[in-house]
Amino acid sequence: FHSDYEPSGFIDGLGFDVPYKKVVDSVGQRYAHSPEAPVSITIDSKTWNPATREVILDITFKNLGADIAKPCWVNIFVTEDHLISIHRVFTGCAKATSPNLPFDTAYVNDHVIRKLEYLEHGAPLIEPDWPSQHTFTRQVAVEIDSGWLEGNTNLNIAVYEYNDSLYKAPILQAIRQSVTGGVSIAEQTSARSEIVKIYPNPAGEWANIHLNVVKEDIYSLKISDVSGRLMEKVFALKLSPGSYNFDLNLSDYNAGTYLCTFGSASGESSSHLIIRR
Repeated sequence: FHSDYEPSGFIDGLGFDVPYKKVVDSVGQRYAHSPEAPVSITIDSKTWNPATREVILDITFKNLGADIAKPCWVNIFVTEDHLISIHRVFTGCAKATSPNLPFDTAYVNDHVIRKLEYLEHGAPLIEPDWPSQHTFTRQVAVEIDSGWLEGNTNLNIAVYEYNDSLYKAPILQAIRQSVTGGVSIAEQTSARSEIVKIYPNPAGEWANIHLNVVKEDIYSLKISDVSGRLMEKVFALKLSPGSYNFDLNLSDYNAGTYLCTFGSASGESSSHLIIRR
């Protein structure tokens, strides 16, 4: 989700403003008290259709332990790895690591939640209770936005006891399933660090720029007008080999044609970006 502020996350039931040590202790206690998950989730089949950008899963759920006397719900967190985005940090909430570091800064996110398939609460899985050893199946279809790198996108399926807020719902089991089977954009392109794709193009308020990196280096992304005048140096980051996606906010740009240039001291590649209003 696009946000003006630094992203945050919660471990079950802890809520806001929790010290790091308490988060670590909570995770440790969870594993100590529940060395084995009471529920299993098994992917029986998966079909990825690149034309419709839809992945269809047949899933089996099983209660491995005692009867569960609470409603159990399910949700699918669609995440994308290696998403480069600009995060804004309030000066009262964080300190710059150097005097020259702006608070609007580009970061490479390990992963970002792109959407919740069943909105913020999830979908009922079984209620009012789940008998021991009871198994049932469900088929789900998830659409993947064309701006996301399917090779970096995963479906994180979680079963949890229902609560009034998702972050307070104890998770019974969670698994991760890749959308395509792990085929990355780097395996589909030439052995160059380059801009692979801009989507959509023409674009409106946002565009996704797909990047391929083959050698660790300091890479920058720059936006220029058609005359070659530099409009913005969007980021300069140390990147390892792999596939990356950058969310480019175009709200401050006028309609027209621009040149996106990505590269390092070893070389650059450029692609045209058209903005329409």
